[in-house]
Amino acid sequence: CPACGWEQSNKRMPDYQRHLKTHLRPDKQDKTRGWWCKGVRIEDKDEFNARCKENGLKRIEDDAEPYWFYDHMRVGGCCQTFSRRDALKRHVANHNVRCGGVIAEGLKEGDY
Repeated sequence: CPACGWEQSNKRMPDYQRHLKTHLRPDKQDKTRGWWCKGVRIEDKDEFNARCKENGLKRIEDDAEPYWFYDHMRVGGCCQTFSRRDALKRHVANHNVRCGGVIAEGLKEGDY
């Protein structure tokens, strides 16, 4: 890898390409691209929590602070950016992190 010197032990090109994506992140000012821990829109919080309760998933806490993300008030995220979808998904699923919300690229809302 030209960025970190990592040497791949196998010859699978998809693995190498996935590794390269770990070095690419969007500009911190451009929230329209990339994988952001953005929680959910504040008006969707109750529906999100109801679906999480049904499926036994982590809910957004009642005392979570609302914040602006691009053009909407949101709740439940930390506004951290991730290089890949699976990294964001692990972050949101981690029970040691208070974050919860949609797993979607850029400003897309995705599924709960």
